[in-house]
Amino acid sequence: MNSSENINELATALASVQSQLGHAKKDSKNPFFKSSYADLESVWDACRSLLSSNGLSVMQFPGNYTDGEMSLTTILAHSSGQYIDDPQGCMACLTYMRRGALAAVVGIVQADDDGNEASEKGKSPSITPQQIASITALIEQTGSDVEKLCAYFKKPSISLFDRMQAMNAISMLEKKLGTENVN
Repeated sequence: MNSSENINELATALASVQSQLGHAKKDSKNPFFKSSYADLESVWDACRSLLSSNGLSVMQFPGNYTDGEMSLTTILAHSSGQYIDDPQGCMACLTYMRRGALAAVVGIVQADDDGNEASEKGKSPSITPQQIASITALIEQTGSDVEKLCAYFKKPSISLFDRMQAMNAISMLEKKLGTENVN
């Protein structure tokens, strides 16, 4: 993460935003877990007016797409000229990265269970043996249906997932495991 030399005014403004910030509406659906998540529009709706009224703006710039990797830089800027930027690189859909980065930089709480759609848009290297082992263990721990998981990612078996699909499957299963542990 990079920032201007001083961020005191930016931090003060962001603290004011966060003290008033609500949750983003979970108005989009994930069919695999039959759950809802906050899409990019909902995240923006949750913070746009508060950011503006506190002299804050958000800029997002996609980077180059190289070797199956995409990057995104999100800059939180204050009217004083102070800024913080958060360059992120990963293999995912640009909208998915924008929503996640925006929510992270301003502190919006949201569900993050739709990233699997990003994997279908770009090409990603093959799943690793470690990812296969993790997914297999998590399926067992959560009592999930492997056929439904494969169908969700439109693959006949876990071993045919690409790395991004594997990362998303692991994340989804870990969330499911975490939810089950809370109940």
